[in-house]
Amino acid sequence: MKMLMIIVGAASALAYAQSTQPASTDHSLKLNHAKFVITLSAPLSATQSKAGDAFTAAVESPSKYSGAQVEGHLVRVIKPEPGVGKSPAIIQFAFDTMTFRGEVLPVEMDLKGVIGVEHVKKVDNEGNVTGKATQKKRVGSAIAGGILGAGIGWAAGGAAGAAIGGAAGAGAGTAAGTTMTSTGYDLVFSPGAKLVLTVSDAKEPRAEKLPMP
Repeated sequence: MKMLMIIVGAASALAYAQSTQPASTDHSLKLNHAKFVITLSAPLSATQSKAGDAFTAAVESPSKYSGAQVEGHLVRVIKPEPGVGKSPAIIQFAFDTMTFRGEVLPVEMDLKGVIGVEHVKKVDNEGNVTGKATQKKRVGSAIAGGILGAGIGWAAGGAAGAAIGGAAGAGAGTAAGTTMTSTGYDLVFSPGAKLVLTVSDAKEPRAEKLPMP
């Protein structure tokens, strides 16, 4: 009888200990470079936005996280500069938090692409979106030079002179165009523009080792 009481008591103690143990602290989502598409809720541009501006976007896919909210900010914004070889438009994105059903998800987000934005030259691993530069003024100079040269050549030597003069004029126009300003395209992210991200579980911070006494 005593042995039975001991066994029952031990079982009760074990059950109580298990019930009072803290819940598991593993909140990982098992995400490893998963592709997410998010939709911006407000406009951004290289000419109107500035570094430090906050933005929000809604998760469109994957459907499991549809409706989650991404909060971020712009690290830097560079307006397109006039002049050949000058800086194009650049917007650098940083992603701070993803909130889903009232809970901030422990994830890291990296920009991989954009959808629905014109004049994008490239997107890099640092979250930079770089715009293109237009060479319309340079091309226009070449065309104008070619037309002028052809006219002078025709007056001097007929059809053959026109061909020679046109080629020479185009070359001169191109050379002149290199000294003229060219205009960089603005980067405009309208509401509804989409960003493509890869999302992974946040890495646990490493514990710092204290120096030996």
